[in-house]
Amino acid sequence: MNNYIIVFFILILISCKTFGSPQQIDKIIAIVNNEVILESELNKIINTSKITMKNINQKDYNLYILRSQILDKLIKERIILQKAKQMQINILQEEIDSIIKRLFNKNSIINKKQNDLNKYTEEIRKEILIYKTQTDAVKHKIIISPKEVDTVIKQIIFKKNNKIKLDIDHILISFSKKTDKKRLNTILLKNILNKLKNNIDLNKLRIIFYKNPNVLKIKKINLLELEKLPIKILEKIKKAKNGEIIGPIFSNAGYSIFRINNIFFVDKNIFVTEAKVRHILIKVSPIINDEQVKEKLFKISNEILNGNISFSNAAEKYSEDLNTSSKGGELGWNMIEIYHPKFFDILIKLKKGELSKPINTNIGWHLIQLEDIRSINKTKFVNYEEAYNILFNRKLNDEVENWIQEQVSTSYIKIFNNFI
Repeated sequence: MNNYIIVFFILILISCKTFGSPQQIDKIIAIVNNEVILESELNKIINTSKITMKNINQKDYNLYILRSQILDKLIKERIILQKAKQMQINILQEEIDSIIKRLFNKNSIINKKQNDLNKYTEEIRKEILIYKTQTDAVKHKIIISPKEVDTVIKQIIFKKNNKIKLDIDHILISFSKKTDKKRLNTILLKNILNKLKNNIDLNKLRIIFYKNPNVLKIKKINLLELEKLPIKILEKIKKAKNGEIIGPIFSNAGYSIFRINNIFFVDKNIFVTEAKVRHILIKVSPIINDEQVKEKLFKISNEILNGNISFSNAAEKYSEDLNTSSKGGELGWNMIEIYHPKFFDILIKLKKGELSKPINTNIGWHLIQLEDIRSINKTKFVNYEEAYNILFNRKLNDEVENWIQEQVSTSYIKIFNNFI
């Protein structure tokens, strides 16, 4: 009932004329539960998309399709973000900083205008929040067996040994057991196959079939998405050549057609840098503040450097990390990438046996010592991790898609017809 009241007042607001001089006002294009989506939000993304398409010389697009797709995306995003509030999911600034650092070098960050950087930071926060919300909502449904992992590892090894990575176009057609719809889908499949054989551009194909409800997907799969394809499709792709069309192949999702565009080369072996590290952790508390903790760690550091105490004994005496203090602060051998970004920044600059200055993280202040560093072949470990992540993301995508549809179906959505 509350939603109808909101719509009623919004409609009154839209229909009212403002007294005095005419003013440009923002317009409401959709209502999602108790929130609204404004025309300015939609236009901003449309304009950005137009600039992107212009930069990649993509001129052949349908504005109506673009507008509808972006509005649909905005509605789904709004629903997920509302769900994030209900689930009380928060994103730490350190997570965002870590991603920004990986995407840009320090100079490009410094040179950015503060307003642009703030907007970019908020966009990253939103994307992480959406991903976490979706993952937290469905991850309990995902089950991965050792046999599945072993199968995918074999595929990864085969692909790397044969230096195969493919860029492909994917068209997905719905499946129906009804005779009339099955006949129509057969005609549709033949039509699409003929157009692909005649080297039709993917964007043109998208424009031709965007109104057809049986065409579920027309998209380009990038290199990173290759691993998410079903196993039986990968088996066929292994033998494919450039320009070849594969399919239709039936799966639970429907009928898939793939057009192979190119083959790329990758390295087979993976080497990683591992560091053996000790640390001393002291936490801030009501009786000791940041400056006092920092000063205490400097004193401990001086004691160690002057030979008055070993790092191991200092960790046992002073460290508040209950898991490592009894072991002399020993963290063991780990890939350096697993450490906190601030930890990582200092660690890569240390020499063997050297001590750091006090480092502040979200759990307290640290003093670290680099004991040793090595480069080792982690191909087997990385292949296992990659295989597990491929399976997890593949199943996650299916579960997330179902979860989003459930959220959409149970949400109040009102779209004003003159905006689509």
